[in-house]
Amino acid sequence: MVTKYKLLESGGVKNLETGAFIPNDPGNIDWQKYQEWLSEGNTPELTETPEEEQVRLEREAIVEAKQFLNETDWKILRYLEDKHFGRETWISDEEAAEIASQRQAKRDFL
Repeated sequence: MVTKYKLLESGGVKNLETGAFIPNDPGNIDWQKYQEWLSEGNTPELTETPEEEQVRLEREAIVEAKQFLNETDWKILRYLEDKHFGRETWISDEEAAEIASQRQAKRDFL
């Protein structure tokens, strides 16, 4: 098998054959082997492939959507309780409708 490497944000590389992390350390024997591999004209894989970036962005969007829903639960609940008990609402009907619309868009995304 031909050894391949992948650049890491930390500055080191990952040996894709063994899964080992190799730090950017001139005294490290594996780093020296990596430097020799580079000198032979080889190129490491990108830090993040386009596919990996897409997966990461999708995961981040899901986390953001769930966080928004969690953070706005109380706002809608309080608004609805105030309406139910005939109290003055802390936000306007328009503001509540906007939050509800944003929440629905997040749920549709999930």
